[in-house]
Amino acid sequence: MKKSSLAPFAILLLIFLVIVLFWKNYYGFSFEKTVVQEPIVFIDCNRSLKEAVEAGAYDHIRDDFIDHKFTSQKEECGKEYVFKLYHFNQVMEADQVENEMRREDYRPATIISLLAFGELNPDLQREFPIFALGSKTLSEGFIRSPYLGFFAMTKDRTIGLGAVLRFHPRVRFLGVKEATLDVAKIN
Repeated sequence: MKKSSLAPFAILLLIFLVIVLFWKNYYGFSFEKTVVQEPIVFIDCNRSLKEAVEAGAYDHIRDDFIDHKFTSQKEECGKEYVFKLYHFNQVMEADQVENEMRREDYRPATIISLLAFGELNPDLQREFPIFALGSKTLSEGFIRSPYLGFFAMTKDRTIGLGAVLRFHPRVRFLGVKEATLDVAKIN
């Protein structure tokens, strides 16, 4: 009987496909900065941080998340905003991200707008983590910002704190800009 010379090739092809599918699901396949613009959203601050987190119906919440004192919590209250989701597909530092947002007249989102975004787009964070660099807190000796994320194996939605150092290429950043008449006409 003649042995098939395709068996090793088939095994290698199968391994390659598994790796590609993992890479796509974990890292995404974007090779340039992508921006997603959202419709105008009114930021309502009549509820507490705890109530806003509960409204997002997250599967997991860091135990001490509600207890943290975030910077810039109430600055966006009672106004309409346009959200923009930034993806650079490269390792980024916080100041690089913030400079790019400012160049486009956006600024980093705060915890309040991140929670509003998460409530409106509950499944988006199952694809990639989304950081709000406009709010910061001190935790475990590091300056951290809130993020919406997921557990890789289960895709359970979570909200947590991430160190504001360098960010993985798959991370997205939420930017906000106060809605004006010009912006309202576009949407």
